[in-house]
Amino acid sequence: MLPTARKLAFTDVPVIDLAPAWSGDAAARRKLADEIADVCGRVGFFYIRNHRLSDADIAAISATSADFHNLPLEAKMEVSMTKNNHAQGYLPTCTGCRRATRRVCRKISRRRSRSSGRGIKLER
Repeated sequence: MLPTARKLAFTDVPVIDLAPAWSGDAAARRKLADEIADVCGRVGFFYIRNHRLSDADIAAISATSADFHNLPLEAKMEVSMTKNNHAQGYLPTCTGCRRATRRVCRKISRRRSRSSGRGIKLER
């Protein structure tokens, strides 16, 4: 049986420092890899710091994401997850949902619209 998920406050989400990845120290890199594996297994996601992405790169990534999500549905469906076997691509909300799932999807959509797009946090 899978463990029960608990709600996390944003302050409870682990922050992983990637600086050891650039250190050249094999033991430090192994420890970092173990930390990432542990957090992925326990929590499923994390914030990162010392990622070496410039502010310009972060802005470009955010703009590209916004541009894609502002496309018409037909254009996004050209890269739908249903068109490949590697679990990558666009997955529209509520496609073929059952009634109970539609209620959850609507709640998620409302939360997303209230969050003002603040879904990514990259720390220096």
